[in-house]
Amino acid sequence: FLAPRPRRTGITTQYMREAMRGPARPLFDATFERPLLEELGIVDGDRLRDEWREYADAGEGMGLHLFQYLQAELWLRAHHDAGTSAAASMKDAPVTVS
Repeated sequence: FLAPRPRRTGITTQYMREAMRGPARPLFDATFERPLLEELGIVDGDRLRDEWREYADAGEGMGLHLFQYLQAELWLRAHHDAGTSAAASMKDAPVTVS
């Protein structure tokens, strides 16, 4: 794995591009279809989808920022409902006064 190569085998951005446009594409497609980031008014959903389609089809553009949007979106989805659920359970919790 760490042995020297007789020739260059690739670059990080190439690996990222191939992964995003290949095996990870369904995850990006599904996530950007209806992003919570758009519902919260943080990003323009149409522009995000357009940039993703352009990158997915042609491999042109800044894949890193799309990856960062994906990470932010996944984080929001994992925590958005958790905050609502926690607030709801606190509302229904009995109050004890000592």
